[in-house]
Amino acid sequence: MRRTANCIALFVCLTFVATAGHAQPQQGPLLLQQPTLNKTEIAFVYAGDLWSVPRAGGAATRLTAGPGLKSNPKFSPDGNWIAFSSN
Repeated sequence: MRRTANCIALFVCLTFVATAGHAQPQQGPLLLQQPTLNKTEIAFVYAGDLWSVPRAGGAATRLTAGPGLKSNPKFSPDGNWIAFSSN
């Protein structure tokens, strides 16, 4: 039951993020992964880096760059910080 609820939440988040830039034509499907939410933002992994987009929609902002793959973003309980793994 919980796995089904998590899959539905993931699908809703990915759909929201993928359609946030609807005004611009896309070249193909985006590979947005591992979304995490706080009150105002959605953070996710794309192309091995962390990105953030407002929950209300808008442009995504890259949070990390450089070598190594970033993964598993999680907002802190107060929503001010993002923890993640990197290699």
